[in-house]
Amino acid sequence: FITAIFCHVLASNDDMNMPTTIVTFHLSGIVACQTLLWILLAEFVWYSIINMLLLLVLCL
Repeated sequence: FITAIFCHVLASNDDMNMPTTIVTFHLSGIVACQTLLWILLAEFVWYSIINMLLLLVLCL
């Protein structure tokens, strides 16, 4: 995630007319978004597991 942010900052400060800069800029954005989604997904799954266990305990 830190590497994606670093690449994104470097690419945004460079000349945007070069194809390698555009590829680096978009690729780093995609990597950062995927990392954020995986973190949020893991938190959501953990929250769901805890709630399911609590519901099972309360129903018994």
